[in-house]
Amino acid sequence: MPAEIDSAQYLSLVALFEESFAKYRNDNAYACMDKKLTYGQLDEMSRALGAWLQSKGLARGDRVAIMMPNVLQYPVCVAGNPQAMGQRPETVEHPFGTLKMRMGATHFLMKRLPKVASEMALLVLAYNLTRVMNIVGVKPLIAAIRA
Repeated sequence: MPAEIDSAQYLSLVALFEESFAKYRNDNAYACMDKKLTYGQLDEMSRALGAWLQSKGLARGDRVAIMMPNVLQYPVCVAGNPQAMGQRPETVEHPFGTLKMRMGATHFLMKRLPKVASEMALLVLAYNLTRVMNIVGVKPLIAAIRA
């Protein structure tokens, strides 16, 4: 994949995905924990997920929230959602962009991996609690915590 992408040359995110899947079909797209996923495999898996989402009633314009760690299933889900909905006028925000913004788009305050991991865990917890409050509301969240 090129480092820079001219977004004006694509009509949609789906068009960008389809061109990349065809052009780099046999190349590795992602690697995680000694497992690799090629662009061809990503294409097949994302199409299968997109078909499954449509079979469950997902329609154009519907929104899907994806919350998962950086594992090989994440890019399949991200690529599968636009495939399910056809051309989308918007893209899903990646949660790590929001986390970085909340940090002030700067460095971690802690030093050394164990402390940085703890700082990141607290940032993710705060992000997830904020999302839950925005989705279900504060009162239902407090009720669920007390239950």
